[in-house]
Amino acid sequence: MTLILRTYTACSKKNIALVILYLIIGMLLITTVMCGHVYGADIPDFVAKWGQTGSGDGHFNGPWNVAFDSRANIYIVDQRNSRVQKFDPDGNFMTKWGSYGSGDGQFANPVAIALDSYDDVYVIDLHNHRVQKFDADGIFLTTWGSYGSGDGQFANPVGIAIDSVDDVYVVDRYNHRIQKFDADGVFITSWGTYGADDGQFIHPFGIAVDNKGNVFVSEKNNNRIQKFDANNKFITKWGFGGNREGHFFSPSGITVNRQGEVYVADSLNYRIQKFDTDGNFLMMWGSFGYKDGQFIYPAGVAIDGFGDIYITDVSQNHVQIFTEFTETKCLPVYIDIKPDSLENTINPRSKGVIPVAVLNSNNCDVTTIAPLTIRFGSESMVFESDGAKESHGKGHYEDINEDGLPDLVLHFKTHDTGIMCGDTEAYLIGETIDGKGIEGVDTVTTVKCK
Repeated sequence: MTLILRTYTACSKKNIALVILYLIIGMLLITTVMCGHVYGADIPDFVAKWGQTGSGDGHFNGPWNVAFDSRANIYIVDQRNSRVQKFDPDGNFMTKWGSYGSGDGQFANPVAIALDSYDDVYVIDLHNHRVQKFDADGIFLTTWGSYGSGDGQFANPVGIAIDSVDDVYVVDRYNHRIQKFDADGVFITSWGTYGADDGQFIHPFGIAVDNKGNVFVSEKNNNRIQKFDANNKFITKWGFGGNREGHFFSPSGITVNRQGEVYVADSLNYRIQKFDTDGNFLMMWGSFGYKDGQFIYPAGVAIDGFGDIYITDVSQNHVQIFTEFTETKCLPVYIDIKPDSLENTINPRSKGVIPVAVLNSNNCDVTTIAPLTIRFGSESMVFESDGAKESHGKGHYEDINEDGLPDLVLHFKTHDTGIMCGDTEAYLIGETIDGKGIEGVDTVTTVKCK
């Protein structure tokens, strides 16, 4: 954009003020265009939608939330059908479990779902006031919770999130608090009371945890988002009642991407809003309607390992998928650190090597990866330095997950990775043979650090 200004030999103070004003407005317009937030720029592209009203396989009656496992399979809580449905990464039905009731594996309005690092599935069972835990095939494992206000009790729990060490956060809506448990349901701590002050809640609803352990909570009645650190300390908040940028009308689902950016289902404004980690508005999309990219009641929002955004619409009984993929964005890949071990334990002082498998998927044919470009290690080592190179040359192909497809197995010297005591994630980057960037991450547990 070019601004053309005429120069006058004589200007009144009023004219000078007007010129300055026009300059300011022009610069604001330039800045806005460059930042990509004018007239819907950078809005995610609609990819697909699936689901319809009913009780058959792949049909829904109140799909409230969605989650993903390590193999990109999709899990959806189907509230009024009292069940969980599981789909493959392409949306093909795989299995389902649940029926109405209060027994193990039964539900009374399941409304939220999350998976841990072992692909165990945690479901919020709203009117049974409990959490149920299953394996990835729907086999019941355990449950905890009952109606009440004591530790480990709930009054209409509605949200759930799991952090990098598999601690479980539950939104205890009518007790106006957040409760935290370990993976077996053992109570750890809680915070929150009724109110509108910092750290208080009025009907909290959605919850998400970023890769630094920060916790984000949406509140329907206060129409805001609150952010806490990993020790439950209040950090910041944003939002007011309304329909302008950064305002909400009954926000429900919330999620965080790997960059720490926050997505909120602004349900009664019929849209999704995106913010940076501090609550600064980035973009929004959606309006009331039945067309692609429109919503009647967007409730759940989740991001899969490929960066695609899934929105559940409980009134239209379907899921819409959007993508923010750009030419400069790395292609996400699934990696499995120490694939022969159930736990990704790493001794940072070890002089050995760490095996890492890059798994074949619908998203990435690993035979197109250039192994010599691969780097692996801690976040700072990989993204700010060089990272560890493959120690055995080019690696080899092996069907690690027994799906009939070759996976790329690589080895890295531990002392080159930069992984240190306390690290909870390790990263892998590289390129395909045609120059496309790839990026993957997996959880780790460091040992022998004392």
